[in-house]
Amino acid sequence: MASLNVITEKFYKPILVLIFVIGILVRLFFYIKNSSLWLDEASLAINVVQGSYIDLLGGLKLLQASPPAFTIISKFLVNIFPIENFFIRDLILRFLPFISGVLSIFAFYSLLKIVFKNNQNAILTGLFFLALNPAAVLYSVQYKQYSLELLVAIVLLIIFYKILLLNQNKWYYSLIIALAPWFSYSSFFIIISGLFGLLWSSRKKFVTLIIPFIFSCLVYYFISLKSVFKINYSGMDEYWSMAYSFFEFKHPTRILYRLGDLFTMSKYPTLVAGLICFIAEVKYVISKDHHFYEKILFVLPIILTLFASIFHKYPFCCRLILFLLPLLFITIVSLDKIWGNILKLIIVFIFAISIFNYFPDAREYYYTYARDVVNYVLENKKQNDVILLDNMNAEYKLYLGEYDDVMVLNANCLKNNIEKCAEQILLLPRGNYYFLSSSYYAKEIVQEIGLKPVELNLSFEPKKCKAVYFKK
Repeated sequence: MASLNVITEKFYKPILVLIFVIGILVRLFFYIKNSSLWLDEASLAINVVQGSYIDLLGGLKLLQASPPAFTIISKFLVNIFPIENFFIRDLILRFLPFISGVLSIFAFYSLLKIVFKNNQNAILTGLFFLALNPAAVLYSVQYKQYSLELLVAIVLLIIFYKILLLNQNKWYYSLIIALAPWFSYSSFFIIISGLFGLLWSSRKKFVTLIIPFIFSCLVYYFISLKSVFKINYSGMDEYWSMAYSFFEFKHPTRILYRLGDLFTMSKYPTLVAGLICFIAEVKYVISKDHHFYEKILFVLPIILTLFASIFHKYPFCCRLILFLLPLLFITIVSLDKIWGNILKLIIVFIFAISIFNYFPDAREYYYTYARDVVNYVLENKKQNDVILLDNMNAEYKLYLGEYDDVMVLNANCLKNNIEKCAEQILLLPRGNYYFLSSSYYAKEIVQEIGLKPVELNLSFEPKKCKAVYFKK
């Protein structure tokens, strides 16, 4: 270990720069690659592109929920760069998640320096974990708010750490804390934990921070959250219940799998990663090496999130708990001795096998090339051709925009609905159809009723077939 410390001390700055460069370049690679927006991204984008600024304050359609600051900034960017090219527009939409992902690396470096002080090995290890974590990379280049929520969480952790443990308090800290929920729903878990610590340590500081926070929350509730709960809560509860994202005591390993999802989507490595997170958290809590307020900051938000999940108030699902990554990494980095270093190496190995093969939970309909499909169809469609969609069609509706010459099946065409979709196609009138499916069973569905589907002649060969042309 001594030799490792010598190497780290000698090459600390070059290694530090290398981690920053790699973390930024990996995100930049996927950002420039700019694949079509998939179902969830497209659903949120439709709200932003087609809705007004006022609409974005309330409950969103298509079963979407997003902090208003995220959607309003996104709409502002789209409006000041009114580019019709779909590829460029997608880059504009994804700019805020991308820049948030990059800034998260720098913010986490600041947090690590404060927490671990002169422990260069710990700083480099923690920074490496965030820079190359597959979930952090993925959501830095997806049009969802989770990368911004990660950044907000790190900023709040820095603020509360300085207040609680370094006795530093700037006038603008209360402003940032009060406004944070407008940018991040998950910020409530960090803020409540930090305020709990302040209630314990300094009533004066607690009152100074909580008054503007409560005022902001009241305004936030009546302007936005009230409508969000009314429009989205029941549908979200049903969806996340079916996705096994609420913690239940009869399924105790679920928490391990959900934590492990932040590292990989392979079944057994996921369980291993989740177990390492659990061990790290328990070790951190029982260790005498960490201050009481550190334990509040880096453990209590996870406990609060679990309780919210138990009562069906917040799903314990990978993208929605992305903000927990800095907490998990700090506790994992704090593991010591030989066994602790072995667990860290296992995490590194899991990163290595996952970063270029990491997908969210919606595997069946995650893959998309809708942007290319719509461009092709609009360029090649003849007057009598009909565009046919299933009812999970946000990825196509986004790119079709105001185009209304479309037929929609009353079913999603996922694997378990192939026969139902085929039956509905069988009932269609005679004609020529471009069938654009939400899943990659477009060919199988058309073949189910004895027709001959033809794949579109695109400039590339899709990995999965989601769009075909057929005559009936």
